[in-house]
Amino acid sequence: DDEKTRAESDIATARQKLDDDLRQYEKTITLPQDRELFERMGTAVQGFGREWEQLRALSRAAKREEALAEYRQSPIFQELDKAIQDEIVFNKTNGDRNAQLTTGASNAARTWIWILLAISAITGSGLAWFVVRGVNGVLGRAVTELAEGAEEISSAAGQVSTSSQSLAQGTSEQ
Repeated sequence: DDEKTRAESDIATARQKLDDDLRQYEKTITLPQDRELFERMGTAVQGFGREWEQLRALSRAAKREEALAEYRQSPIFQELDKAIQDEIVFNKTNGDRNAQLTTGASNAARTWIWILLAISAITGSGLAWFVVRGVNGVLGRAVTELAEGAEEISSAAGQVSTSSQSLAQGTSEQ
């Protein structure tokens, strides 16, 4: 008798967990077909709950074999089993489709990343080439101007030296 009480308690706990899980699952439903399958499963669960009371009464009356046979042959149990299997197949099919879509989106994103990386590298290289070319041009002009300036200073220094020698010679002649 303790075993039956414990089994009934376990079944009640499992039923409560099933109800909680169904409420949680219902919040995730977004597709009409999924909603239809879920409602069919919910109706079957309710019907099975009503039939369970009859099976439990047989079990309590020590008609265990009769209760088990009725359970296995129950159209409501078969309907519940079919509804659950249909929901499982739908979710697997939908999951596989979503996985394919996600894989496709991931591959497309990877392709675009490589394209943008290549464009960025080419654009960056071109920009660097123009910047280096511009800096080289400015530096080249600066070097040319410095060289011309140094030449003029050298020429001026030569003239100053010649003038100094002339002056020194003129002074020594006096």
